[in-house]
Amino acid sequence: MPSRLRFVAVEAAPPSLPSWVPDPGEYADISLSTADATSGVNPCPANNCPYTMNEGQAAIWRDWNGGVYAPTMGAYGSILFHGGGHWGYCGNEVLRYDLETRLFTRLNNPSVYGFGQDGWVAFEKAPAGVVNSYGSFPDGRPNPLHYYNGLELVPSDAGGGSLGSIVFMHRMNSNSTVTDPQWWQFDIATDTWTHGPTCIKAASGSGANGNQYVGLTYDSSRKGIWRVDINADINSNGISFYDVDTGTQYDVPLNSGNSFSLGRPGSGMISYNATHDCLLICMASGAIACVDLNGFVLGVTAFAPTHQITQSGSGYSLVTGGTLYPPLLEYCSYDGNYYVLNWPNNSTLYKLTVPGTLTGTWVWSSESLTPKSGTSGVAFESPARGDDNGLYSRFRYVAAIKSFVWSDGHDLKVQAGRPSNFT
Repeated sequence: MPSRLRFVAVEAAPPSLPSWVPDPGEYADISLSTADATSGVNPCPANNCPYTMNEGQAAIWRDWNGGVYAPTMGAYGSILFHGGGHWGYCGNEVLRYDLETRLFTRLNNPSVYGFGQDGWVAFEKAPAGVVNSYGSFPDGRPNPLHYYNGLELVPSDAGGGSLGSIVFMHRMNSNSTVTDPQWWQFDIATDTWTHGPTCIKAASGSGANGNQYVGLTYDSSRKGIWRVDINADINSNGISFYDVDTGTQYDVPLNSGNSFSLGRPGSGMISYNATHDCLLICMASGAIACVDLNGFVLGVTAFAPTHQITQSGSGYSLVTGGTLYPPLLEYCSYDGNYYVLNWPNNSTLYKLTVPGTLTGTWVWSSESLTPKSGTSGVAFESPARGDDNGLYSRFRYVAAIKSFVWSDGHDLKVQAGRPSNFT
């Protein structure tokens, strides 16, 4: 019988952290400049290119998009951003925030396509410039989407190339019909896009070719990507696994004594816990399901035992005001638990502690962080900012600085927060 608790290697923090890193119990502004104020990041500063659309490059943060953390890029790693969608922005470039330099850069140039009255057209207004059935522009690169929690990083040892790859599932975008939702992969080192295979278990109805909000999470034990669909219930399963290195996909049946809906309108939320070998999935009701993977073997085991977790304590509401824009419940390698940021009032971190037995009671607690010297007392200061369409997977734990890092969609700043016991 496999042990319930897994001991996994965690990324060691440097013996001495830079002065800009928040001390235990603090949060801090850590970016030296915002993305929109950094020269060279915006490929069209005049905002008059076909891909500029309604919002310009800021839509990469503001239009319901996430990000990935790439630990191999720089001394402390980097967070990478990609997105747009909904006419907000058509640029498909990849942006980098380097935690070592604390600056933004652009890794590549966008495709020269935008949306016109006759559909997707080339910069030169060529009539052949359309998005094809799997979401590609004529140059072989994807048109950008709302990604929600649907961006993930595949490391080099799992088929991601020397620096890793960004992976996502394509779907329909506004006024571009995608009938063949395929996996897309961006190799960071070679600046190349590839696509395929077709994703299995695309949700039915409007979800398959419209509002399909999937969530992805990387499984470091099985070296692949877990995906959750919305518009799926426990009886139709709703999760699948993609081995990027081999191109193999698995439809994973779930088993539970209860019937409940997986995912949620607005986004799918799924997160892998390497310490306890389990998945957490946010459901449409705001409740949370746990998928126990201990002893589970892909393609062999009949089902993955699943149950709705019992929660206690003062938890963070994953459904606020009827607006379903949850951030990622981020797994933390420091203590093996989950964390979520109190969005948009970013001074509070909530922790969901995993019980010794996964069917036990999961306990919520919270900590109010204080601003580091030089940081505004109001996180991401600005009037009436609202929920700003959520953080999604732009909220990441960075072991190299023992802190959570998040990128704002209002001011385009980057902040970090460090629990008081992360010494």
